[in-house]
Amino acid sequence: MKHHFINERLLPSVGDPDALVVYPHAQRTGGVTLRKRVLATVFGEEHVYNRHYTKNAKRWRNLTDKDLRGYRAYTDLDNYKDIGLTRPCLFIASLRHPLYRAASIYFWVKKKDGHRHQQLAKTSTLEDFYRIASAEHPAYFRNVQCMRVCGEPDASAALDLIREKYVGVGFTNYLAEFVTELCVVLKWQPIGLEGRGKDAERYDAVMTSVYRDSVLEENAEDLKLFEAMSAVTRTQGMDFPRVEPPTGNIKRKGLLSSIITRLSSNNAPSSSKQSPGKLAAHRG
Repeated sequence: MKHHFINERLLPSVGDPDALVVYPHAQRTGGVTLRKRVLATVFGEEHVYNRHYTKNAKRWRNLTDKDLRGYRAYTDLDNYKDIGLTRPCLFIASLRHPLYRAASIYFWVKKKDGHRHQQLAKTSTLEDFYRIASAEHPAYFRNVQCMRVCGEPDASAALDLIREKYVGVGFTNYLAEFVTELCVVLKWQPIGLEGRGKDAERYDAVMTSVYRDSVLEENAEDLKLFEAMSAVTRTQGMDFPRVEPPTGNIKRKGLLSSIITRLSSNNAPSSSKQSPGKLAAHRG
């Protein structure tokens, strides 16, 4: 069985030499691997627009055709937005079950010197870490994958946009398989990624029922997106499952998270004054 989705309707754009590959990166879903091992390998770092490679890099929402001239791919910790580019864009996404994404954040933050939540992670259980950190920083923890894919905390909107603009969607648990298929579909050189242990084997033992309930309640839209795309990969068609739109309360929470994100980025030091590593810690 395949564990990825390829949008057959968008394949005619693959051969366009001006097409831009766009990967909105949600933390702890395989984005660093996709940037370093895939996009930078295929196109070269100088042709991947990203704050680690591009001096004075702008956020996605502020970019223009002129800014992206000469680049073949874009990836960073930014939400989707239609920025009016005239060149064709081939969007890709990597999804992770929200329970495992939150657990991965916890264990990663423990080791990430300078991260705003490192001390909390070192002195807290997974359950307490998620409860406290997600309340302090909801834009980092709650429905982030929907926000990256479509700019809204709305699985229904994310699925609609995937049908329209995403050439491929994979899963963190099967990232190597997804990359292999992308190389075939997008006519890239073969890239062999190593397989990795499955999330359930790594994290299930440390999850409490309270943790599970909290994460799933606060990431209801990400869960719907993950489950819907999992169903799509089983049928390998364009007949996406119908999901209910979020309630007004979830929508308001998501809009508040989006506003917090924008305010935080507006107050962040410019990339010309801080190293990429410090910026990543600030934005994480």
